[in-house]
Amino acid sequence: MIAVFDIQHFGQKGKHIDSRGAGADLDGDGKIETWEREAELTPFYASSASLFLAAAGIPCAFMPMQFSSYEERAEEMVRLQKRANERVVVILCHLNAGGGADDYALTLFHDQRRGDEPLARAIADEMLSLVEINRSVCLAAEAAPHWTSRARYCLEAYAKAPKEVTAVLVEPWFLTTKDHQSLAGGDGPVRVGHAIARAIISEL
Repeated sequence: MIAVFDIQHFGQKGKHIDSRGAGADLDGDGKIETWEREAELTPFYASSASLFLAAAGIPCAFMPMQFSSYEERAEEMVRLQKRANERVVVILCHLNAGGGADDYALTLFHDQRRGDEPLARAIADEMLSLVEINRSVCLAAEAAPHWTSRARYCLEAYAKAPKEVTAVLVEPWFLTTKDHQSLAGGDGPVRVGHAIARAIISEL
């Protein structure tokens, strides 16, 4: 197995070139700064997950930034799987934002990729090891008008990938939920990353 972490919302071709995803005023200074954005925070939990997996003997990588479109990223993962002749697990790294009262972690897989569901459910189960998380939800991402359609758009490029490529989208916590914000610093990213890594190991 090879685990690949895809830091999403870190700029895209065209009008989203400066995108950093969702944000929240984490330090209470009245403005949302760059470091308080989704794509600036997800690398911390992804790095922790990759270190945990590497210590367990599982090769890890980060999605190369030159592959900016979802299609290019999926195509590269298919090429990687063929070159390595190994299962490739792709974790699409996100954080969520909402109205401030959201108390759950969210893990999603493409609704046409039921083979990806076991890993998604394993990650969702591990999210409950975080004291900040009261609920953990695992869903198949569906087409519009379903509210998961935006996640499905991120996963769509993997819809026809071989079964040896597994793609799961994770939104471990809400930037806008006060009880979740401790996960932004201290040992929070480490605990999130280790939870994801334990789930991946459990699916070996």
